[in-house]
Amino acid sequence: MSFIFVNFSTPEETDHGSFKKQVRSAAAAYSHRTAPRRGLKATRYQSRARNQSGKSSLSDSSDVATNDTESSGKPSPPGSSDTSRSSASPTSGKAKAAKRVKTEAGAAGLTTTPLPRSPSPYSRSHLHHVAAHKTKASPHHVHSPKSNTGPYKANVSRKRSHSLVRRERSASQATGPFNFAPLPDPSYMDATNKDPFETYPVPYQPWFTWLLDFWYIHILPKARSLVKLQPQTLASYVLWSRRFELTEPALFYTSLFLATGIPVANGQMHVEKALWLRGQAVRALNEALDDPNRAISNAMISAVGKVALHEFIYGDRQAAIRIHRPAQQRMIAMRGGIEKLGFPVITLQLMTWYDALMAAESGTIAYFKDVPKKLAIASYTEEEAVRVTNESSPHRNKHPGYGTMETPKLSEGAGTPGVSTLLSDMDTNMTNGVNGTHSYALPQAHQDLMDKSLVETDPEIAEIMKKEIKRQRESILLIASENVTSRAVFDALGSCMSNKYSEGYPGARYYGGNEHIDEIELTCQRRALEAFHLEPENWGVNVQCLSGSPANLQVYQAIMRPHERIMGLDLPHGGHLSHGYQTPTKKISAVSTYFETFPYRVNLETGIIDYEQLEQNAMMYRPKVIVAGTSAYCRTIDYKKMREIADKVGCYLMVDMAHISGLIAAQVNDSPFPYADIVTTTTHKSLRGPRGAMIFFRKGVRKTEMKQGKEVQTLYDLEGPINFSVFPGHQGGPHNHTITALAVALKQAQSPEFRQYQEQVIKNAKQMEHSFKSRGYKLVTDGTDNHMVLLDLKPVGLDGARVEAVLEQVNIACNKNTTPGDKSALSLADFDRVVGYIDACIKLSTQIQASLPKEANKQKDFKAAVAKGEQDEIKQLKAEIAAWAGTFPLPI
Repeated sequence: MSFIFVNFSTPEETDHGSFKKQVRSAAAAYSHRTAPRRGLKATRYQSRARNQSGKSSLSDSSDVATNDTESSGKPSPPGSSDTSRSSASPTSGKAKAAKRVKTEAGAAGLTTTPLPRSPSPYSRSHLHHVAAHKTKASPHHVHSPKSNTGPYKANVSRKRSHSLVRRERSASQATGPFNFAPLPDPSYMDATNKDPFETYPVPYQPWFTWLLDFWYIHILPKARSLVKLQPQTLASYVLWSRRFELTEPALFYTSLFLATGIPVANGQMHVEKALWLRGQAVRALNEALDDPNRAISNAMISAVGKVALHEFIYGDRQAAIRIHRPAQQRMIAMRGGIEKLGFPVITLQLMTWYDALMAAESGTIAYFKDVPKKLAIASYTEEEAVRVTNESSPHRNKHPGYGTMETPKLSEGAGTPGVSTLLSDMDTNMTNGVNGTHSYALPQAHQDLMDKSLVETDPEIAEIMKKEIKRQRESILLIASENVTSRAVFDALGSCMSNKYSEGYPGARYYGGNEHIDEIELTCQRRALEAFHLEPENWGVNVQCLSGSPANLQVYQAIMRPHERIMGLDLPHGGHLSHGYQTPTKKISAVSTYFETFPYRVNLETGIIDYEQLEQNAMMYRPKVIVAGTSAYCRTIDYKKMREIADKVGCYLMVDMAHISGLIAAQVNDSPFPYADIVTTTTHKSLRGPRGAMIFFRKGVRKTEMKQGKEVQTLYDLEGPINFSVFPGHQGGPHNHTITALAVALKQAQSPEFRQYQEQVIKNAKQMEHSFKSRGYKLVTDGTDNHMVLLDLKPVGLDGARVEAVLEQVNIACNKNTTPGDKSALSLADFDRVVGYIDACIKLSTQIQASLPKEANKQKDFKAAVAKGEQDEIKQLKAEIAAWAGTFPLPI
C-alpha cells in the first residue's frame, strides 16, 4: 500500500454536492467489489431489515414513522441484521437497545461482548434514523436529491429525524461521562462549521459506530500516559476530532482503519474488516491527492499520519518508514512547517509521540524532535514513546498483519472471499494506477533488498551513523567546513535526483530524459547569481564542480598552459593547498606539479598580507594568475589593491572565497566581484549548502586599449574554456542531487533570516576575540573581521596538534592550521563559555606535556596519553560539554 505521488493537475470544476456523490459512487462500487460475504450495504440511506417470515428486504419509506417492511424474497446474507429498525421510537427500551447492539456486533464480526453505548455523534439515535430510510433501489446507487419522489422523501424525513438526534445528544451530554465542552478557539482548527450530524463523508455502515465508540470511549481515555492531557481537555479533543474526521472521506476511513488495530490484535474483530477499510482508505487518499484543494489540507496530513501509525505498529513497517511518514513530512513542509498548521495540542503531541516511536524502533531520525520546545507542548523521549505504545497496545504483536501487512496469513474460507483480490488490487492500483499491470522479473527477495531501510539492510553501518549523530549532537563544532545544513537541503540530497545521469550542460546533454535536470541546473545558476547580487549579462557560473580544490584546478587548466605561473598566499601564512603549495624540497599540491607557483606572504609583525611585497614580487615574477584566497586568514582582503596589482602585471585576478561566501552573500563582508575576473567557492562552509563548488566568471569587455588612434576592446573568453575544463576536461556526469540541494541552499541564502544568521556569526567571532584576549592569549592579526579566530599558542609553548587532541577528547571540534582556527554560530554568552572550555584544555595540555618524561614527550606520546582517557579533568569536561551541546538543535 502506498500513495507516493501528489498530482496537482486541476480536476473538473464540481460543486460540493456533486463531488460528494462522485466519492460515494466510487466508494460504493469498490466496497461492493471487495467486501466479504457478510454483506455490508454501500450507501448511507440503506440498512438491512427482516420481515416477519425472516427474509431480508429493502423497503421504500415514504414516512419516517413506519414500522412495516415488505419482503424482498431474497435470502439474508450471513451476518445481516436480525431486527426491524424504526425511527418512530428513537429512545427505545433496554431490550431493543441490547438487541440492536448485538446485531451491530455481529455485522462487525466481533467475538466479545460489545461496549456499552455512549453519548456520541455516532449514537443509537442515528442508527434508528438511518434504518428509517430503507429503499428498494440498487445497493450501489446514490440517489439524486433533485428527485421529487422516493429517495427525496427519504431525505426530507432524514432531516426531520435530526431534531430527535440533537435532542437526545443534548440530554445525554448533560449527564454523560464526559463534558463535550466547546473548544476554546475553534477558529484555528481545521474543523467543519456544519453540524456533524448533517452529513457523513462516506457511505455509512452500522458497524462504524461500534468501532469509533471503541476507540474514543474505551481506548483513548485510558491512554492517559500516552496523550498527557486532563480528562476535560481530552473530552474537548474527542468532540473536535469527531467533527474533524467528517470533513474528509480519506480522514474518516483512515480513522476507522487506525481504530481497528487494537480490537483486531485482541481478537475482538475480524481482520477482514480492517483489510476492507485499508482498501477504502487507500482509494480515498489517492482521490484526495488528485485534488489540489485537498491534497495537503490538515485533514490529509492527519490521514497520512494515521496510516503511517497503523502500518508501523500493526502492519507494513517498510511502507510506514519509506512512504507514509516521509509523505507526511513533505506535505507539512509544503504548508510551511508544522507550526503553520494550527492543529490542537493533543494532535501535535500524538504526532511527536509516533514520530519518536518510529525513530526509536526503526533507527531513523525523529522529524519533530524540536517541535515540543518550539510550541510548548509535552514531549516524548524515544524510550518513553516505546513504553507508552506497549502499554496502550500490549498485544500488537498478535495482530495478523504485524511485521508485514503486505502478506497477511489469511484463509479464503467461508465468509472471507476476496481478501487476496483486495490486497492485489490495492498494491497494483497504488503502484501502477487503477487497472495497471505489474510484474517483477527478479525474485521477491531482490525486491525486498531494494525496499528495505538502511537499518534492516546494513545494521552495522546504521549503528556507526547513529554514533556519529550522537557525536555531532553532543559536541561543540567549531570547524567551518563542518557547518550544518538545513533539513530542506538534506531532503534534496537524499532524493531521486541522484538516479539521473546527465553528462553535458542544459540543452546539450549526451543522454535523454534530462528536461527536469536542465530545469534544476538552470534554476541553480540563476539563484547563484541572485545570491551574490550579480547580473547575468556580466557574470556566468558553473555549478557542476564536485568540490573546491578540483574547481580551482579546473580554472587554472582553462586559462593557462602547463608551467605558466601562479601566485597564491603561502599555506603557512593562511593560504590553501590548491593555490599551489610546495616546500623547498617537494611539490605538495598537484597544482605545483602542472604549473609554476610562487607564494606571497603576510607581514610577520601584523599578520596582514604584505601588499607591497606582493606587488614587487608580482612585477618580477609576472604570473598569469594571482589568487586572492585563504583558508586561515581572519582579516578582510583588500580586493581593490589586488586588482591594481593584477592590472599592472596584466594577469587574471582569481578570488577563492570558499570560507566567506556565506558572509559575502549576506553582505556582511566585502564582495570580491567588483574586482575579480574569476571567483570560486565551496558551498558547504558559511554558505551552509551541500558539499560542492561553484565557478563564477566574467563576461563582456575585459579591457579597452588605444591602438593606432583607435579604441580596441578585448572581451572575456572564460565561459567556454571553463565549462569545457569542468566537463569533459575533468569530470563526467554531475551530481544532480547536489546541484538540487545547492539550489535550495542558494534560495535560503537570499532570505532575511540568513543575513541575520551571518551577522550573528560575526558577533560571535568578535566575542571570542575579546574573551581570549581577556584571558591573556595572543591572536593572529590581533583580531578578526570574519568567522575565524586564530589563536597563537607559541607563547604558551604548545602546538595546535596537542591542544586539538585534548579538545577532541572533551567533544570540542577545532582544526589545526599553522595556527589553530575554529568557527561556529551560537550566542555571545555561549562563546564566552566555549572560550572557557578551550582555556581549560590549553592548561590541561600544558599539565599533561609537563608530566611526560623527556624521552617520551613526542607528539605521538602526548596523544597516546590523552587517548587513554585516564585524566579525571578530561572525563568531567567531556560530560559537561556533551550535556550542554545537546541542548542546541541540529536538523539531524
